[in-house]
Amino acid sequence: MCDKDGDPWHTIIVTGYHFDSGNKDDILYSAHTNNKENASLYNVVKNLPDSDKIIVYDMK
Repeated sequence: MCDKDGDPWHTIIVTGYHFDSGNKDDILYSAHTNNKENASLYNVVKNLPDSDKIIVYDMK
């Protein structure tokens, strides 16, 4: 997660996906802050300021 200038301020790890037959598909993540495990990324993103960004790296 980065601020408006692209400076990172937090790192999370994608741990899974939640697929719903409706329109509530979500990415699950884990992080050491607040001991999050398989938490909803949507719930984080909807509360971020519009100026913040999320950068995704595929590390296959």
